[in-house]
Amino acid sequence: MKKLLLFFILILLSFNIYANSDKILLEKANKFYKNGEYEKALKIYKKVEADKKNSALFYNMGNIYFKMKNYPYAKFYYLKALKIAPSDKQIYHNLLITEQFLKKTGAISKKISNNFFVNIKNGISINFLLLLTLFFIFLFSGLFYFKGKNINGRTLYSLILLLLILILFDAVKLSEYYKKEYVFLKKEAIVKSAPGKSSINIFSIYGGTDFKILRKSDDGWIKIILPNGYSGWIQLKKNEDYGEI
Repeated sequence: MKKLLLFFILILLSFNIYANSDKILLEKANKFYKNGEYEKALKIYKKVEADKKNSALFYNMGNIYFKMKNYPYAKFYYLKALKIAPSDKQIYHNLLITEQFLKKTGAISKKISNNFFVNIKNGISINFLLLLTLFFIFLFSGLFYFKGKNINGRTLYSLILLLLILILFDAVKLSEYYKKEYVFLKKEAIVKSAPGKSSINIFSIYGGTDFKILRKSDDGWIKIILPNGYSGWIQLKKNEDYGEI
């Protein structure tokens, strides 16, 4: 029993040491960032980005790439930041500016909606929505437990309806959050009519273009579809030629 307890203590200590080392690295990177030493900051950010998925880190990385005029990567990291913090106006603003530069190079992007209700939906984070749903579940359970049959019928139906709406909203937000979307990160690539180098060239895509993957072949070819509906086959390497938002 003592050995097992010691084992768990050692695991907890190792996690704590690992977390502290990442924290020190981030503080160092942020200092470089504030001092305008962007390449040094970026080098450290890349080391911790897989473990530290927070909007501030991705936002800073987007800003660095923007200053370097690497707009496809800037867009990619702004989108990753916006996915975590959808109501952040500064990230949204920087993304729109980046999109203007990319548009000039031929990049095709999905439309960023200005619809009032869509913006409200996008502005609510998943964590907030899940917490709100849990709050209403506990509220409903508490009322039912303490009041029981004394609950007014209209109040009961209203609470049930509200809870169902929240659960539906949760489902929509979660499906959007885990829906895989990608950004092309290289300068240009040719899209083919079929998998294989001998197939017909049908169009080109440019850095910063959004796309989704429809199919994958065994020999490394993927079938993509763009926001304008164009689709075709292309040979790309993930994390080198394109990134998942």
